[in-house]
Amino acid sequence: MSITELSQALTDLKTRYTKEKTTLDLYRKQKEEKERELSKTEKEHTDLMTMKELLEKASDEARKNGKEILSETASASLQMVMGDHLKVDMILDHRSGVPIADLEIVTSYRDKENRISPNDEGGGIRDLVSLSTFMATGFLVGGDNKAPYFLDEPTKFVSEEYAEKTAHAIKEIVDYANKQAIVVTHEKNYLPKVADVAYELVKDDTGTTQSVRVK
Repeated sequence: MSITELSQALTDLKTRYTKEKTTLDLYRKQKEEKERELSKTEKEHTDLMTMKELLEKASDEARKNGKEILSETASASLQMVMGDHLKVDMILDHRSGVPIADLEIVTSYRDKENRISPNDEGGGIRDLVSLSTFMATGFLVGGDNKAPYFLDEPTKFVSEEYAEKTAHAIKEIVDYANKQAIVVTHEKNYLPKVADVAYELVKDDTGTTQSVRVK
């Protein structure tokens, strides 16, 4: 091989080396960028998982606190109407990854407790519990919200035996919440008596409906 050929081969080799080194440097730079991106992504993922865990713990704690308030309020209402042998227990759980809450009525007799569903007892237990927990929710999320309660036939399924005590229980909760309550009812004996103002809708001989203040 002549000197000219050797010189050309060396030149080609240098060119190839320069080209491949440039490519290698590019790959190294891209690799470093990808590693930085991966590190950033991993940190973001770690931060997100940490936030998720903190939020879940905060949510669970809030649910536990809410459980206590709702259970105590519902129990107080139920005991006020039906006796101290009854109380409400809220059962917190998860179903398909979604937080759920069920209510159980705990009855006590001679130091023995029995758990039943609100639907299994008559006398309006279910409606009393639903009403008190609904109103108690305002204590948890209401803040400075002074919007009134709107109650439509709140004692519709409460038996006559408990009707008067239920009316007073509603009055107690409303006063405690320091809110106005607008109640629509066909019950004329007890709810109107605990109201500050009561109107009765009546039809005259022409069929026109008028409101008459009865209290």
